Amino acid sequence: MRSAKLDIQSNLNGDDKDPLVSIVVPVFNAPVKALERCLLSLFNQSYSNVEFIIVDDGSDDECLTVEQRLVSGEARARIVKGGHKGVSHARNIGIHEAQGEWVAFSDSDDELNPLFINQALQIALGENVDLVCGGVAHLFLGDSPNDGCDAGDYWILDESRELMAAKFQMLGHAKYCFDSLPDFNGRGPVAKLYRADLLEALRFEEDIPIGEDTLFNYRFIEKCKTMAIASNVWYWYYQYKGSAVHSIEVDPWERSITGIMSTCSLEDEQVPFISRCAFLTTQGIENFVRNSGLIGAKKSSVQLLSFASDQGCFSEHCFEGYCLSLWLQVFTILCKKGFFTFAYLFWGLRTVVKDHLAGKVLIDKDTH
Repeated sequence: MRSAKLDIQSNLNGDDKDPLVSIVVPVFNAPVKALERCLLSLFNQSYSNVEFIIVDDGSDDECLTVEQRLVSGEARARIVKGGHKGVSHARNIGIHEAQGEWVAFSDSDDELNPLFINQALQIALGENVDLVCGGVAHLFLGDSPNDGCDAGDYWILDESRELMAAKFQMLGHAKYCFDSLPDFNGRGPVAKLYRADLLEALRFEEDIPIGEDTLFNYRFIEKCKTMAIASNVWYWYYQYKGSAVHSIEVDPWERSITGIMSTCSLEDEQVPFISRCAFLTTQGIENFVRNSGLIGAKKSSVQLLSFASDQGCFSEHCFEGYCLSLWLQVFTILCKKGFFTFAYLFWGLRTVVKDHLAGKVLIDKDTH
């Protein structure tokens, strides 16, 4: 892995001779002020050779009116109908409509740093990489975004082991295999610049409502020869109540893990890590289901656990790298932010780990 420094004083003009960049924004009934903030942050990008593809996924008249009002004053933007089939379908329509050499994504209620495309494209062109990943700052209503674009440090990953570590990072544990990999937000499609020709045969899974973006990135990196990770914050993510991750539904989580598992061959060296994720996720779900009085949602658990144990690596790899202090930090943050359901689920995972290390975890076949 090679590190470098971006010249933050340098800017691309974004005229006709520079590459066209397509930014895809799926919209469904976004709050008016949030949608205005988002679209204006797109239109105010310092790099000008950009097209904005607003994919309306069946919004009500109020939201659609706001879209039309904002787009009417921006010649580079257009609205495409999405058919009310979900965010993945909307993003896929955007990919199909994109004419740029590079593609980026934004959610309709977040905000892009005005230097995002300019800086990401400088790295992409200067280093000839297939993917550029930047930083994401998580904000709550009332928080003010910081610039975050004055660092300029970035890293080039061009070896198979480094790219494999980047895939692990998207699942939350890159240091499992590569200690020096810098932190980056790998799970979503935002704050990233994708080489368009690698997207031709790749789409978001439309039947996986949670984790589909992680799986998308995972598969995209498999196509990459090189990628870059930048330290600059290019995207401000606003957390709202009612967002998809605030509603615990077991089946989508299981389908997401199953989808990730399906990308691994039995001989793949990443299987130990995936098997650990499968076990922890499944046991956390079952612990949540059992203690909340819910019924069912265990059918695929047997398949996930079988996958882990069948690889012959379950006991060796399943619980590496977990320390109590980290669990406590995350648990405390979740509680402070009011995410009590997630805090409960998260601590359930910790309990399973603790019991397993003590030799107390028994899988009761009669319960499945």
